[in-house]
Amino acid sequence: MVFQSLNFLIFFTLFFFVYWALSSQVRIRNGILLIVSFWLYSLWDIRFTMILAGMILVNYFFGRYASNSSSKGKAVFYICLTLNLIPLAFFKYYNFFAESINNLFSLTGVSFNLTTLQLLLPLGISFYTFLSLSYLIDVYKKYIQPENNLINYALSISYFPIILSGPIHRPRIFLDQLKKEKKFDHDLAVEGLRQILTGLFYKVVIADTIAKYVNAVFDGYESMNGLTVFAGSIYFSFQLYFDFNGYSEMAIGISKLLGFRIKRNFKFPYLSRTIADFWKRWHISLTEWFRDYVFLPLSYIVSRKIRPGSALDSDIFIYSIGIFVTWTLTGLWHGAGWNFILWGMIHAALLIINKGFFKKKKKLLKKFSLKKDSYIIVAYESIITFLMVNFAWVFFRAETVPQAFEMIKKIFFVANWGSPQIALIPLIIIASVLIMEFVQRKREFLFEVTGYNAFFRWSLYLFATVLVLYFSGNEKAFIYMGF
Repeated sequence: MVFQSLNFLIFFTLFFFVYWALSSQVRIRNGILLIVSFWLYSLWDIRFTMILAGMILVNYFFGRYASNSSSKGKAVFYICLTLNLIPLAFFKYYNFFAESINNLFSLTGVSFNLTTLQLLLPLGISFYTFLSLSYLIDVYKKYIQPENNLINYALSISYFPIILSGPIHRPRIFLDQLKKEKKFDHDLAVEGLRQILTGLFYKVVIADTIAKYVNAVFDGYESMNGLTVFAGSIYFSFQLYFDFNGYSEMAIGISKLLGFRIKRNFKFPYLSRTIADFWKRWHISLTEWFRDYVFLPLSYIVSRKIRPGSALDSDIFIYSIGIFVTWTLTGLWHGAGWNFILWGMIHAALLIINKGFFKKKKKLLKKFSLKKDSYIIVAYESIITFLMVNFAWVFFRAETVPQAFEMIKKIFFVANWGSPQIALIPLIIIASVLIMEFVQRKREFLFEVTGYNAFFRWSLYLFATVLVLYFSGNEKAFIYMGF
């Protein structure tokens, strides 16, 4: 049951009134919310709930012993860590590694054939695995005390607005909200409705409209000229953004209607001026997860292994090692394919280059007496950053690495160019929304228009609603549900 469907709208409207009217007791509300979360998740495939429930029970019953400072506590921690990773590794990566090993042996002429399996990837497993790991690591590091209430802990992992595609909130933050009594907050609910409308507009009006053009290019790129392929890659950049951000805005908006505040996941990323800035604005919850649980610990370990004063004892070397490993894993997290791993490595390279160029850029601006915030510099940096991100997205969207290189070849070789076949209506919509995002860049989301004239606000809401209704009717699953 996807957020933009009529079935979900009817269900959630009824649930909203029941949720606030049935009881003011925290335990009862949380219990109802847990039941609903598991029920909604089971609608995709009831077998998936067994995996989810198993992970919750493992972390709840054994995770509390992980905070023990003894060797026993350390052993429990690593056992729980392994048990959390096994389902993800098996369902998402078994076939990928089996095929990769088979291909590697075939290159050497050795006959070796690992059997691949017909596996169905449990929805949201990448997301709720990271939620589980956050809790387990935080308990082990003694950042939080083990949760004693099973309902609260289970809900922090299975909470239905975020389980399928994030944002990846920290259980330690969400658990605090679950324990507090709530009264209906009119202003928060209204803000949530605006955010839901923003998400619906992004998903239904823009992302789903662009999808058919993107699919046509990526499926038929071989017969298309370079500029048409380039236009298709740009359309995908915006399809992915409006699709994924649409989900995030709706998840956050739904949570506000239920009295919860979930972390912002996007901050107008295509207004970024550097690749580092982009990753502070795109899928913020995932970037921060990898920063806190992979990059920082790894960088610390590397720095401790380097002899002081040696040639390797430099910030850029330590940063490069940490970034390369972190982004290779980030690519693998997104999908079991070499195209995703290469996508992660491309971003690692871009971030390392950006790190090394930062001081030189300041000198260049000073040398030519240019202000870093001048419109020319801002526009130039934003366009260059977008083109770099767009280049990497080709690998993200392509089915295989060879396909990605063939498309890149068409784009970069002038001989492959021709008259681009561009759909104008999506282009006009995208350009209009980007202008609106620039105007709204200091606000939290697109339709956060408090302070504007009442006539303008309601005209905007009405116009957006009409467009959502006009373009609705063919609900498409969110792209990140596949991850």
